[in-house]
Amino acid sequence: MSNRRNRVQGYYTKLKMQKLKLFLCFLAGMFCMTNTMLPLNKTECLEWHNIYRAIHQGSSLNWSDTLADHAQVWADDLANRDAFEHDSSRGLEGENLYKSSHDSETACKSGTYAFYKEEKFYDYDNPGFSLAVGHFTQVVWLDTKELGVAKANTSSGAVILVYRYAPSGNYLGEFAENVKPPLGDAFTYTASLLVCLVL
Repeated sequence: MSNRRNRVQGYYTKLKMQKLKLFLCFLAGMFCMTNTMLPLNKTECLEWHNIYRAIHQGSSLNWSDTLADHAQVWADDLANRDAFEHDSSRGLEGENLYKSSHDSETACKSGTYAFYKEEKFYDYDNPGFSLAVGHFTQVVWLDTKELGVAKANTSSGAVILVYRYAPSGNYLGEFAENVKPPLGDAFTYTASLLVCLVL
């Protein structure tokens, strides 16, 4: 009887150890996943900026490796410090920041959309800067010609995106000529682009 009891106890001990091993493997996998960063989709960054810019009569931006390099240095610094603040030493480059609790293949699109949502607060009859619209106005600023974006993961698994623009926008006294009213809305514009691509 005790021999059978020992075998049963041995079986349960072995089962518990297997469950513990599986759990530890799961935790290790989760740790690796949170520290693995998906590559930045530069095309997506440009496309979504240019869609929103076209709605506001702006020309398409060009990708700048120099701006992207500057953005990467700042994104890495922010991630290492687990901070979220503008780079006061960025010179004449414009900057937008976006932070997400998780990484995704569409992180750049999500960030750009978050900036554009500020458009509903912009007063075209009284053009000017406010903290509620500063990201939006930089995205559509007509005099801006180049974009560079970079991202980095924080130790907690969050993702920080740094968008750099040249020339920078948001100059006082220049909003009326650089932030134009929309020709339509983003949904209509995007849908018409898709129809053109399908035809």
